[in-house]
Amino acid sequence: MTPARPAPAVGTRRLRRPGRVALAAAVVVPLLAGCGAGRTAQTDKPYAPADGTQASQGDIRVLNAVVVSPGEGAPSVLSTSIANNASQADEVTAVTVGGTAATIGGEASVPAKGVLRFGGGYGTPGASVATAQATVEGLTAKPGDITSLTVTLARGGAITFAVPVVPASGFWASAVPSPSAS
Repeated sequence: MTPARPAPAVGTRRLRRPGRVALAAAVVVPLLAGCGAGRTAQTDKPYAPADGTQASQGDIRVLNAVVVSPGEGAPSVLSTSIANNASQADEVTAVTVGGTAATIGGEASVPAKGVLRFGGGYGTPGASVATAQATVEGLTAKPGDITSLTVTLARGGAITFAVPVVPASGFWASAVPSPSAS
């Protein structure tokens, strides 16, 4: 009769297989650590978590730009913030939406190290914020379309980029002035 082997002490069985543990670690660690890493990591790209789009040129940044429209051909408004990181103020001299010149209302000066808000209402804590309006008559783009926006500044030059046209409903309902009674 063959003598029975004594049962291994608790925990010693795991020590006999260090190769398996090393192999598991070699497979799992790169899988967990490699998500989005490298030169093309998603966190390395600009991202605007908002409805609008953004563009920058020199010290000027146009942020969260959208055109709010109640419908095709109706008066539409621009909603955006223009940030100036320069030590001198700048002036918005023209706004063009989809090839149509907008009417600028209010003081269109972008303060030095400050913000000009088109569409009113929002502030940036700790920043100098000015407000203005830009209204477009006869815009052919309708809600859901993408159109071009050109913001021209006296010092910063022209910045052209694509912006979405959003409906004047929900969050944007109060952005477009209600029609006046005649």
